[in-house]
Amino acid sequence: MLQRGFRRSASTFQQTDRKILDFYNYHATNAALKPLIYRPKNKNLLLAMDLKDPESNAPLKARTPVKPLSKDVLNSYIWSAQEASQVLGMVRKWTSLTTRKKAIWQFFNASHVQNMLFAANFKLGKFSAFVREFYALKPRFESVGSAAIYDVEHFFNSLITCSLHKNAAQGTRDADVGLKKLTNAWNHVAVKNDDSGLAGLLIAAYAKQQGITSEALTSLETPLPSITHEIKLPTLMSESMSIGITAKLVSENRFKYVMTRTILQYGDACLANDAIQKFVSEYQLLQSKLDDKKDVYETYCSVLKSVLTEQHPPTVTHKHPVAGDA
Repeated sequence: MLQRGFRRSASTFQQTDRKILDFYNYHATNAALKPLIYRPKNKNLLLAMDLKDPESNAPLKARTPVKPLSKDVLNSYIWSAQEASQVLGMVRKWTSLTTRKKAIWQFFNASHVQNMLFAANFKLGKFSAFVREFYALKPRFESVGSAAIYDVEHFFNSLITCSLHKNAAQGTRDADVGLKKLTNAWNHVAVKNDDSGLAGLLIAAYAKQQGITSEALTSLETPLPSITHEIKLPTLMSESMSIGITAKLVSENRFKYVMTRTILQYGDACLANDAIQKFVSEYQLLQSKLDDKKDVYETYCSVLKSVLTEQHPPTVTHKHPVAGDA
């Protein structure tokens, strides 16, 4: 079973890698050369011009016209990758292009960042490297109008959730360092709308874990989200629901489920209100109706131990969510 899962993952990676490479090559190509390279009618003209590829110095050849790339493809690429370097390398390659190549820069969305953070922490490893990368890239994403990828729901909440689990697995507890990391994370948030209300609870759980006092939190120059009782989570149950809709809801709400379970595990029980308990119960019930009855939260926690202790983390984990999931 594990071997079949490995083959499926590798096959998916190869397919998505090809699409992503084609997309990159198209947008990295000089605008003046695109009609020559990508229009079949100009194939002979391209040969006659004897142009060279600037990277390989090989003759430029005509390429198949590139179709629009679905946002889903990148998330499939992330979760089918076998090594952190594959995803990190792709990010670095794409963002090495000038910000004038807006089609490349604006392709990234908040969901992609969230998937990278979760995959890095719970599958691929190198979580800290991904965090540093996105911290450093923030000014450039802002310059192309993509500051929204640094939001609360996808970026900040995912970062704190993953950090809570990584700290617990490594036995990390340092109030001073933890406060600096927490403040640094919040300072990199560009869109500070706490739509779900989970940010304050995650911060409280992080503070509890690291021994950060309430006085230290409230004395910060830049206020952090506070705990609110107005938790907004989707309702997952209805009287009649097909397996297809069930699977879709499980996939779409996967990360919110991991966040709420994290709050219940590491936060103060008295702070977790009825909305969180209700959401967790509904999600677990939906999850139990699927063929793969493994709990994604338990799976992630189990795999994390291997990610942190093994030189080569496991390449097969729980089925990845679809793009756009939150």
